[in-house]
Amino acid sequence: MQAVRSQERTWRFPGMVLKGQLEFALIIWALAAVFTNVTVAVVANFTSIRISAWEIAAGVAPWFVAFMSGWVTFVLIPMFIANGRTRRDAFIEWAIVAAIYPIVAAILTAIGYVIEHVVYEVAGWNGQIDDNHWFGSRTDVGMILLEFSFMFLVWTMVGGFVGAALYRSPDLGWFSILPGTILILLSGSLDRSEFWLFGFVRRAVPEFNVTSLGVAIPLALVGAAVAFALAWWVVRDMPLRNR
Repeated sequence: MQAVRSQERTWRFPGMVLKGQLEFALIIWALAAVFTNVTVAVVANFTSIRISAWEIAAGVAPWFVAFMSGWVTFVLIPMFIANGRTRRDAFIEWAIVAAIYPIVAAILTAIGYVIEHVVYEVAGWNGQIDDNHWFGSRTDVGMILLEFSFMFLVWTMVGGFVGAALYRSPDLGWFSILPGTILILLSGSLDRSEFWLFGFVRRAVPEFNVTSLGVAIPLALVGAAVAFALAWWVVRDMPLRNR
């Protein structure tokens, strides 16, 4: 009887967590959309617009996605465990959030491109899109969604792994950033904009210039799967510590 009871499901759909995460993402997205378009309008009074302002914002988005995923594993998984969830089921709840969040973030990113397209068309601005994308136009919504969904998926999984590692060991956990960065690089998920923190890698190592869908999608899936496995490896016997 005890063995049966130990196998009982303790996870539930993380509705409150997901709602809070998505609401915060929506607020940040709205602020970014207003800020980028207002900034371009101001700059247009002094010079011609040759770049896409939303391109810059989209370059920052993966860092935000990774941070929020890491925050959930760092704060909420231990809280779930402390409130009676098993480590497996607490991880399942994070995984549900981690599967949905990249899709919503990609949708918001695509909407941002469409809004910018309308603004630029009305104002008569050009603002070229970086040619290192799966899409060539701000209105190519399907390809925008596809690209950013896979990119955000990798960053979400890596962020979750790093967040869990930092909770488990505040000192050694920082070393998780190295394999996380390698996964992002090898999956091609860093290769989208000149504004990346590690953008020099793309220029120095052309092999990371992954734009073929037949190569990019499998690489992203493998990178996300490895990061997911690493996150579970950290969480599965993670001790709770007093803070």
